Amino acid sequence: MTIGLSSCSLPSRIQKADKKYAIGEYYEAAQDYKKIYSKIKSKDKALRAEVSFKQGECYRKIDNPKAVQAYTNAIRNKYQLQDSIVYLRQAQVLHYQGRYADAIKGYQLYLESHPTDYEAQAGLY
Repeated sequence: MTIGLSSCSLPSRIQKADKKYAIGEYYEAAQDYKKIYSKIKSKDKALRAEVSFKQGECYRKIDNPKAVQAYTNAIRNKYQLQDSIVYLRQAQVLHYQGRYADAIKGYQLYLESHPTDYEAQAGLY
């Protein structure tokens, strides 16, 4: 019974974290997403990908280097099948960290599906 209750509470936990994100409480939302991610079964890749991406967005907005790992988790769980923006965001964080070679790969991956995107083109130069 406890397992059923904890899995049912995931959508409400995500909703609460989303609300914190929406009002700019990025640090608190990131912590919530981190806790939520650990509770999601590994076979539920779509949900893990979504939560990882949202965690990455929170970390990116507060300039936390943990954003790279969150985006990596999102990519590993196939978030790019939902939205390729994950490549751009990860590349931007890598760029800000001075990891230019890694950033270029992300920009190029993003440009494959969005060849006219100004942000990705600017990141390459």
